[in-house]
Amino acid sequence: MSSLDPRIVESLRSAYDRRASRGELLSTDRLQAGYAAFRARFGSDALKSLDGPALLLAMHAHGNRESLVYWLEFKNDDEFPGQMFGSIAGGSAHKFGLFRRRETEQWVQGSVNNERNISEAEAVVIARRHRDQLMAGVSLLEGVAVPAGDAAYLALQGALGEQAPDICGLAWAHKYWSLLFPEKLDDYHNERWQRHHLMRVLEEPPPQDGLYVCAGRFVKLAAEMGWPMNHLTGALNERDGNPIRSWRLGTRLGDGPFIWPAMRDGSFAAIGWDAIGDLSSVAAGEHVREAVRSPYPFPEGGRGPGFHRANADRRRDCGRRWSAGARRWTRDRSLPLRRYRTHRRTAPQSRRMEFDRRMESAYNRGAADDLLSDRSAYKQHPRNRAPATRRRYDIGAKA
Repeated sequence: MSSLDPRIVESLRSAYDRRASRGELLSTDRLQAGYAAFRARFGSDALKSLDGPALLLAMHAHGNRESLVYWLEFKNDDEFPGQMFGSIAGGSAHKFGLFRRRETEQWVQGSVNNERNISEAEAVVIARRHRDQLMAGVSLLEGVAVPAGDAAYLALQGALGEQAPDICGLAWAHKYWSLLFPEKLDDYHNERWQRHHLMRVLEEPPPQDGLYVCAGRFVKLAAEMGWPMNHLTGALNERDGNPIRSWRLGTRLGDGPFIWPAMRDGSFAAIGWDAIGDLSSVAAGEHVREAVRSPYPFPEGGRGPGFHRANADRRRDCGRRWSAGARRWTRDRSLPLRRYRTHRRTAPQSRRMEFDRRMESAYNRGAADDLLSDRSAYKQHPRNRAPATRRRYDIGAKA
């Protein structure tokens, strides 16, 4: 963990100043007031004094604005500006492991795909277990010195996994502990965000997984910048932005040598497939396609072996906000095609996605006109449905 590059320090201070000029950094007094308000209501002494239904409601009653889960996810006012301490919003109430349905007041345990209705007595047992595991985490964090290195936080990760197995990997538990120990834990409640920001300041993250193994790096960065942890993470958010999903290009030819230096120095990219040979003399277009197809036959539809898996990953990563294969099929194949971002769809998606898959396959084979000539298939396309389920298209726009 070497000192920061001076250019990174300068960029962080510039990001800090920009955020401060917009009033998006809490003063030290407001930070301490927020921590104190949370500690007074949900600290160790407060939770230990509760039991039974009172404990259950104080921890997991989502409809109660005075509950722990409400403060962690939603409360954001002068008393406790919760969103400034790292957001855990999004998803469903299942992320807490226990919640009460608003409509039926039925207590539910488990995940979205594995939920179970339980009685209030069973919910009390779970809430008590959550409380005891939170207290175990408090005791472990009290024993962490400041500053501490990777080894100490790796040991903390292991101990939490043993003493708080139900909650140590959950964002809400991480936020709870970070509010009680802001000098020892960062307020990124997602491991991907932690590693994103470390890499953006040229820190190689620890190789081990876990929400707590990176915390020592942020503690050191905050001390080096002379800021509270909350100001450091605010400046990092301003400077680095959100994590970005990216494609990785391999730099090793099978089990052969590492070729990144040659790619960098020669200004080219190689993706293996050595049976194709040298393509530098092959003109672009159909000639390249045929050169690839010969040694690596494509399946029906003209797609390479890894396309469908990669495309499935892309669609999963983008979620429901992107159309799947949203193209308009035209007889003029020379026009560039562009896919537009669309609103969240409420109509059933499976039939439209299947039709788009068939159309994309047919289009790449030059057989889209044949498929569109089928009137029943044509009517299935969302472009020909009611406006509420219609997608947006642009024909002739630059890709």
